[in-house]
Amino acid sequence: MKRKLIESGENRGPLSAHEKNLLNSMSKFDNLELSSGGSSSLGGAANLKNILGNPIFTAQFNLRFLTYYQNETVPALVAAAALPVAIQTNNSIVAFGNSDFAGGYPKSLQFVPDAVWALDRFGIFGRDVFATETMLITPFINRGDMVSIWNVTTGAVLYQKIIIVRCPQVAYGTLLDALNSDTFMINMIRYKVNPLQVGQLINQIIPIVQSLFGKAQDDKIDPSTYITGDTYNQNISDIPLELAIDKTKILATYAGFDVVDFDWTITVAYSKKIRIA
Repeated sequence: MKRKLIESGENRGPLSAHEKNLLNSMSKFDNLELSSGGSSSLGGAANLKNILGNPIFTAQFNLRFLTYYQNETVPALVAAAALPVAIQTNNSIVAFGNSDFAGGYPKSLQFVPDAVWALDRFGIFGRDVFATETMLITPFINRGDMVSIWNVTTGAVLYQKIIIVRCPQVAYGTLLDALNSDTFMINMIRYKVNPLQVGQLINQIIPIVQSLFGKAQDDKIDPSTYITGDTYNQNISDIPLELAIDKTKILATYAGFDVVDFDWTITVAYSKKIRIA
């Protein structure tokens, strides 16, 4: 009978050379800082080999997009399915673009306009001041989240939708601020939706670049092109997007009115400080 790799107690025999090498490698495992040919963490020196079909990356972070609805006339949270049909419209989603963010996203929202809901205000929660109607959803907001509040009145009732952009690894507001002095190269977005809402993946992602004086150019990416399997994982799209993100770059899209939670896992090829010659 072969000896078990790991045994407890003082009667453990000496480790073989193979076991020593394996345990030495295991002791270095952690995650996500790249070295050539694989990745290694500064914290635990993990060596993660590149998986066929996936690009090598140096870091990863997540963006989570959340939507809440509320009745502001008679304050109460409202389920998406309970909204009047006339206001069950796609929601405008914008990420990055710190330059456009500073002006209230006027350029970004030209690419993903909302013809029914009116943008009231937005900002970084914990830094910018929000009115008391947001108190209904305050328990669901983290400091540093970007929060936008949209209004529409129908049937003598004022409805509001609150869209939250969150980064679990670092406050989203911090990420935006860093784009004033840093740039990073995206090499993949893993776009994940609820398995019951795969229709969300027909909504295109629109990369936009804006000039200092307001000119903008855009492109379009269809996430459904990059769904990972013929049978499984129909709710996941791995998009091999290569795009350098700085304060002028924007990613915009739509979310279905009932898609109240979806996630982008973004892998980064490299990041660097912006230097002025």
